[in-house]
Amino acid sequence: MEVVLLSWGLVLLIQIALKFIKRSFAKKKASSSTEQQVVVEKLVNFSDSLSIFIYIALYFLLRNFPIAWQPHIFTGDVSIPNRTLNTITAIGTFITILWLDIPKIRHKTRLARAQKIDEKIIFSTLKDMVKETLFSATIVGLGAFYITNHIPCAFELSIFTLEIISWISPLTLDKLILSSPVSKKALSPTNLPSQKD
Repeated sequence: MEVVLLSWGLVLLIQIALKFIKRSFAKKKASSSTEQQVVVEKLVNFSDSLSIFIYIALYFLLRNFPIAWQPHIFTGDVSIPNRTLNTITAIGTFITILWLDIPKIRHKTRLARAQKIDEKIIFSTLKDMVKETLFSATIVGLGAFYITNHIPCAFELSIFTLEIISWISPLTLDKLILSSPVSKKALSPTNLPSQKD
């Protein structure tokens, strides 16, 4: 628990330092925002919006972080629900949704910047999309944990296999599709509808 409190204190210090830097930029009253000021403002807004999630994630991560490793062979009856595998599947579901949604969010951000949309609008939309993805991933992960507690473990192994295929998809098939000449032409900024004033 000491390590958890130390990490919380470190995060809090970083947040305070970022806010102090933001205030020092504001005191200068520059007519136009510098690149450093925009970056600091984004970091402050991001840390504020996800501060509770960061503290909770640090708690669970550090309280359950392994301090020793030991070889172990997984054994169990696949005809009944397995709580350990249920938890792994739920975490895997959460990671899968994040893993598949983040590239889409990044791609939409690149397209918005290519259309020269205002950076504040892009950041606000980006923050909303990240919040929505985190919320969806949490709800679906909890739903996966509930459902897999009521099915035999054998079906759950199939679900976990599908999750692994989904994890490698952005690095294999998705990358191959997006790198094709047809996809590049279809997704180029010149083929997108122009932004209306």
